[in-house]
Amino acid sequence: MTRKKESKYPPLLVVLGQSLIALDSADAAWSPLQRRRNWIRRSAAAYEVMGDAYLKQKVAPMAISSYEKMPGN
Repeated sequence: MTRKKESKYPPLLVVLGQSLIALDSADAAWSPLQRRRNWIRRSAAAYEVMGDAYLKQKVAPMAISSYEKMPGN
């Protein structure tokens, strides 16, 4: 088995996450962002995707926490 080629470019991971949420796949949207935690701490868009993924999973407290951590809040 070979590993899937995955993007290491963080903004592309955010777009991937947004696309997966639009397709109603919250679990899949959240996992690529977990691989780039250092970059996520500086990205409001990444926190927004994570919050949206938590909302889709009906975990409102974690969604609120993600939105509150967004840089600029």
